[in-house]
Amino acid sequence: MNPAVKSRTYSHILALGTMYYGHDVLDTIFKDLAECSNSNTKIFIWDFVRTGSWEQCAGAQVHLKMSFPIATTAEVLESLNKSELVLVDYQDFTKYIIPGYKIMERECRKRDPNLDQLTYPKLGRDIMDDKIAYVIYHLRLRK
Repeated sequence: MNPAVKSRTYSHILALGTMYYGHDVLDTIFKDLAECSNSNTKIFIWDFVRTGSWEQCAGAQVHLKMSFPIATTAEVLESLNKSELVLVDYQDFTKYIIPGYKIMERECRKRDPNLDQLTYPKLGRDIMDDKIAYVIYHLRLRK
């Protein structure tokens, strides 16, 4: 976590997006979040998780160019359970983002029919094919 962010205490709401870029360091992320929270802090995290094997997520791999796989929900929760944070709520919002990815793919194909350069729709295709899910975690400090 950026030291400028970590050095503060968030007494109300702390929101993070795209945690999947840190799926290889989840224990550290949850430790840092706990250290800059208090008992009133509500933590919301938007995230992509894989629903099967990473090998099946070819579109996500092409777009994200990550050196490690996106975690599954179970892997994220396993790391969370080792931390000082607890899960208050979990919601899968995948069905709400699919219409936007369909539009994005249609528009990108007008400029790049094979999606050689505009690769974001390849991630979207993995979402539409139920290989990647878009989820939101609501966390708080363990009491």
